Amino acid sequence: MHYCDITWAQDETRLFVTINAPGFENIRKGLSLTKDTLKFDAKNAKGEEYAIELKFLDPVNPDALVKYLPLNCFMIIEKASPGWWPKLQEGPKSQHIKIDWSRWRDEDDEEEHDPMANLDMSQFESMAQAGGVDMPEFDAGSDEEEDGDEDVTGDGLEEMD
Repeated sequence: MHYCDITWAQDETRLFVTINAPGFENIRKGLSLTKDTLKFDAKNAKGEEYAIELKFLDPVNPDALVKYLPLNCFMIIEKASPGWWPKLQEGPKSQHIKIDWSRWRDEDDEEEHDPMANLDMSQFESMAQAGGVDMPEFDAGSDEEEDGDEDVTGDGLEEMD
């Protein structure tokens, strides 16, 4: 079994986590997020198994926004409590978890900088949509979808295509 590489960044209230998974099959089924852990396992086109499991340094909201791309899976995860984390996971440093410097922000940065400024949120799906998290369905009061791409199924994931 091989390990997946993860990059991450943060602001005071969110984590930005990317699992690098080029050519992986069933990426949606292999992703699991709880308030304490992130798990991912899948096979690549050659049939090789990849996995990673980490326990977050502090609790998070498991209803993350996820975007599945051909080469990776990008997540925006809300922290349960605002604050700056010195690292992503409990335990020793992992060679498979690296900082995403293009999105990184720390306490001393100017407030105007937003790591999500150039993201098209309509392309994301919630963890509930992708499966694996049982969440009640939410009706925002409209039966029509804004752009026709988003389909909330109530499983905690919101998909971006």
